[in-house]
Amino acid sequence: MKLTWMAAMTMAMMAGATARNIDTGTAHDLTIYVDGYIRVPPSAFAMGKGLASKMLRTAGVRVTWVLGPLPNGDARPEDAMVVRIESDSKDPRHAHALAFATPYEGSGITVLYSRMQWAEQIPGLTYKLFAHVLVHEITHNLQGVCRHSKSGIMKPNWTGDDFAGMGVKPLAFEPEDLELIELAFAARAARRTRP
Repeated sequence: MKLTWMAAMTMAMMAGATARNIDTGTAHDLTIYVDGYIRVPPSAFAMGKGLASKMLRTAGVRVTWVLGPLPNGDARPEDAMVVRIESDSKDPRHAHALAFATPYEGSGITVLYSRMQWAEQIPGLTYKLFAHVLVHEITHNLQGVCRHSKSGIMKPNWTGDDFAGMGVKPLAFEPEDLELIELAFAARAARRTRP
């Protein structure tokens, strides 16, 4: 799966794919199914989802949220993801994670909400942290690779300064984050038009 994605990315780059100007108003559509959303306080969920949409819009991605799992037996549409909100994970691979994605599959995200509940002690931070966690993992899946940036939303580990910063304004994407998102969408489009 990884090699297929890499080949598609190379083809997109060779075709001259470049990052779009977000100011043009064009966007890629993405549907996100959210299962287990009742584990998040309703106001934090609603405001977090709204902030996540705004943050992703700066990357040229327009999100449609669907509450609940994929209908039984339905295949996941290509331009859709599934977010599962769980209380915690006993998997040692995710011992310190707030959430984790499946970037080589591009579809699944698990959010471990109990690990974010500390933010409820700081007014206004819960929904902002929830939004940042969603956007970080969604971006992993959009890019289709497991990589991080030196700063911003795709930083591997947020510090106290980052948490304080996201309380004031959303953490930003680095230019290479945006380029990888655009290249991944170009690769998907190329796969769809291939005979």
